[in-house]
Formats: sequence, C-alpha cells, structure tokens
Amino acid sequence: MAATAALPATAAAKRHRRQRRVDVCIVGAGLAGLTAARNIVRSGRDVVVLEARNRVGGRIQNKTIAPGVITEVGAEYVGPTQDRMVALAKAVGVDTFPTYNQGSNVLILDGQRSLYPATPGVSDNPQFLEAIATIPVLDQMAAEVPVAAPWKAPRADEWDNQTLAQFRDQQIPSAGGRQVFDVASRAIWGTEAAQLSLLYALFYIASAGNPHTPGSLSRLISTPNGAQAVRFVGGSQLVPINLAKRLGARVVLDAPVRRIERSGKTVTVIADGNEVSAQRVIVAVPPKVALDIDYAPALPRAKSRLLRRIVPGTERKWAAIYQRPFWRERGAERPGRRRRRAGPQHLRQHPAPGHARDHVRLRRRRRLGGGQGPKPYRPPRRADREPRGVLRRRVPQHDRVHREPVGGGAVDQGLPGRAHRAQRARHARAAAAQARRHHPLRRY
Repeated sequence: MAATAALPATAAAKRHRRQRRVDVCIVGAGLAGLTAARNIVRSGRDVVVLEARNRVGGRIQNKTIAPGVITEVGAEYVGPTQDRMVALAKAVGVDTFPTYNQGSNVLILDGQRSLYPATPGVSDNPQFLEAIATIPVLDQMAAEVPVAAPWKAPRADEWDNQTLAQFRDQQIPSAGGRQVFDVASRAIWGTEAAQLSLLYALFYIASAGNPHTPGSLSRLISTPNGAQAVRFVGGSQLVPINLAKRLGARVVLDAPVRRIERSGKTVTVIADGNEVSAQRVIVAVPPKVALDIDYAPALPRAKSRLLRRIVPGTERKWAAIYQRPFWRERGAERPGRRRRRAGPQHLRQHPAPGHARDHVRLRRRRRLGGGQGPKPYRPPRRADREPRGVLRRRVPQHDRVHREPVGGGAVDQGLPGRAHRAQRARHARAAAAQARRHHPLRRY
C-alpha cells in the first residue's frame, strides 16, 4: 500500500523509535480512542494512544476567532438519548448550555420567503408538511432495524437495494417537498439522498435512541428536544482535551501509524518515532484512514472491501461574526433554507460558546448535487438587511476537520446495496484516488 513507501525501514530509523510495551495500543485520539483508553485504564491495564495530528479530538475541534473566543469547526451539539456523551462531559468537568432557539426560522422555497416558529420548528407550508410527513414512516421502519446488526432486519435486502432518494420520490409528490427533504438529509449525512442506502439511513435513525427511547428522524433534525438542543461551554473539543489530560503521557501526538504487524500473540505498531508492542490493538480512526495503514498479515478481503465502501461525506463550514445579533430584532432566530444551483446552504446563528457578547452565523455548504431549480430568492441589498459597519469579520473555516490530512471526511455514509455495485465501485475508486493525492498519514 502507499503507506509502506513512507515507512522508515532502516536499522537506524528503528533505533531512533521509542520502544514501548503495553497491554493495548490504540490508534487515534478522537472520542472513540480516548474513551476506549479511559475504560482500559480503569480495568487496570496499560495502554498507549498514538495520534497522527498535533492535537486530540478527531472531528471535534475548537477554532479561535478572537482572544478568548472560539467557534467549533467540527461536531458541536448534544441532545436527548446521547446519555454517554453527556455523562462523559460531566465527568471531565465540561458544562453545557441550551442552544439559543427563540423567535422564528426563515423558509425560502420556490422563491417565496416565510417565517415559522423556531419551536416546534414546523412550517405550515404545504410542501414543508409533505416532507416532514415522511418522519413517522421512516421512524416506524427504523424500529425494525437492530442497531447492533442492521443486516438482520427482516427487510434488510430490500432496503439495502433501495436508495433514500427512491424512498423520497415514492413518498413526496412535490418538487419543493423533495427539496426540503434533501436539506435535512444533507445536513445529517453530508451527501445526496441518491447516494445513501435506505437501510443505512434507517440504521442511522435507529441509532438516535437509547435502550429506553427509540430513535427518530425528528430528533436528528430538531433543536428543541433534539440533537442540537445543547452545546458545551468553552467548545466541544474541551471534552477530548480534558479526557486526554487525565490520560497524561499515555497519549502520544505527532505519531502517525504506518504499519501494524502481528506475530504470534504480539502485535507491533510502528509509528513515526514510536514502536509499540501490545497484546491487542484498537484502530479507532475513520475507515478511509484505516485503509492507509499497512497490515501484516493483510486485512481480510471482505473487511477491506467494506472499509472502501464507507465513503466520507463532504462539507465546508464558514463563520461570520457580528457585534450584535441584529436579525433577532426583526423576529428571526436564524435564517433558514435557501435553494441554489450549487446546492443548499444551511445557516445557523448562535453565540460563541460561553461568550454571549459575540454572535456567530455558521454557514455549511455541501459541495454535492445541486441541479436546476426555481430562480433563487434574492435577499435585500446589504444596506437594507444590516447597518453598515456591523460585520466585524468573516472567517472562512473551510471545515479544517475535513481538510486535515487525517480527517477522513465529515460523516461516513452508507452506499446502496447489490443493485448499485457499479455506483459503489465508482465511489471507491474516487476515494482511493483522493487518498493517493492527499496521503492521510503523511508527515505534516
């Protein structure tokens, strides 16, 4: 594999590696890797975590936008049924606060602008209602999907051979209703509904629950009582940062893993500047990144094929910072959905975590899909929509979590089943070509 070309193989390079012997070696210091390390330490075992970046958190990252003020360029919200995440934040000393959700949302559909209450977040637009009418249908289907083994669902083959777009078209007659549905699916998965297996979408919806509460699409897309209900004081990355502090020297940064070798009962993990011998290895990185590690012996063919077919979504994120939230004075909690040829743009307003004096509008743009649509709504001239001089700065984030060499993309998506093998193969080839151009484990 490509990773082997960069592998320091000389005896001199081996002498310069730090030698360590532990019970378990973990690759990746995102939440999955760090929580695994925490549990292993609690069990009385030795562990080391190797992280390629110079930071912890994976696809969770705080970005400074002013002295003492940050915004999150990765994951940032938590909500009902995410009990373990809430408990972990509390355990490492990170407080939460409710997401601002007052006033009205703005819906721009078919060139028409309308307002609807931020709570409960439902417009009376007929096409909007068509779109949300699919929620109970999807929830009922998702209830049949076992989260631990979605392939065992009674209709797994049927749903895996159908795309989410095909389901959408069967359920929603109007073009506007389908556009609203697409806004929600892009926001959740970072890709087009035509590229998603219906079974994968149902599995994802089922995963938005806990042992006492079934998963629901409504929970995934909602702010009140939903997945966007709560934020972290000081930013979401404080959770992995504080967790890593408790693990101390067990977490090693700037140590991209190049090779994992198994010999008898011992596994050797070779990283830049480090060589770890362990009884077990946990690879806690995105599938795209895991494929760029050289394994000896090689991964089973079925495992490699599965990892190649889990294609990451694509998302960019910008932040615009204002001195005051002037839109609230006009009754709008945040601007809503706008359809454009380049694809929809989703905007959300909120104060920076723990700093109510600064107000941020985040804009996420999916570089996917688009197509011809009605002439887009044209907003008023700048002079009519905000006082001159109000804008403090416009910060292009370009979703650094995605662009970092070991980022692995936004949200991992599940491609359709056997009926779409050719489509899956095209995506796999494109992902492999991108990986070769931007090697995720190259020193940076």
